[in-house]
Amino acid sequence: MEYRVLGATGLLVSALGFGGNDLGRDRRRDIAAETLRTIAAALDHGVTLFDTANSYVSGDSERMLGHALAGRRQDIVLCSKAGHGFWASLPAQRLVGPLNRRSSRNFRPSALETAVAGSLRRLRTDRLDVLYLHNPPPRVVQDDDVLACVERMKSKGYIRFWGISCAKIASADDAHQAVGREGVAVVQIPASCVQTLHTAALAREAAARGVALVGRQPFGHGDLLTSQVQPEWAASPGCTPARTALTYASGSRGWLACRWACAVTNICTKASTPWRASP
Repeated sequence: MEYRVLGATGLLVSALGFGGNDLGRDRRRDIAAETLRTIAAALDHGVTLFDTANSYVSGDSERMLGHALAGRRQDIVLCSKAGHGFWASLPAQRLVGPLNRRSSRNFRPSALETAVAGSLRRLRTDRLDVLYLHNPPPRVVQDDDVLACVERMKSKGYIRFWGISCAKIASADDAHQAVGREGVAVVQIPASCVQTLHTAALAREAAARGVALVGRQPFGHGDLLTSQVQPEWAASPGCTPARTALTYASGSRGWLACRWACAVTNICTKASTPWRASP
């Protein structure tokens, strides 16, 4: 495993990370056991960066990671997100679907503090190494009350560093705004060969400010795990879709090169937990 320093944070992380977007979505016990084995395998292979969010699967993603990573906290860099809440168990949320997803966005300082407290409880830890604002609109990025809130949580030791996770529908301007925001240590952006916000200009700005860029969704929400969606350069014999996607996102092709001061998250997300969801 290759390791990289995460911008100016000083945190040493694996070049490939583990993303928990779907952990807990399938509640069968055999799937839960497989999930725990997958997380253990990631640890055994040197993965040290783990990424989740308070809202992923109504908190079950954090619960599963908290359970799986118990006793290994000192060995990992743990990241979560706040700004998208949940108000009910997963089955209830499925009934309302997109309506709940729209109404649950809340970046008020009190909501962010409550979200972090819940994340710490579910993850069984006393601090987050990185807290991301979860796909915030531009007005939130520039909100000084939000800045004061995250800096206050940082001073209390609840978070070590904070950053911004840019939505998949974000523009290049949004990514530049995130990189340039006072206090931001890490910016997470889509990074696959079918969608990316990465540009040479963004990389230069991030490097100049000491801000780490973290790429997410290297499989393009699963599209790149099929042979139907493949870039022309990936046609070499024996190049699997998964290897193609990770090679591109991790910078082995050269166009991201060393300027891609990041880890790639969401490499293992199709596993779940049977545990009941509750706030």
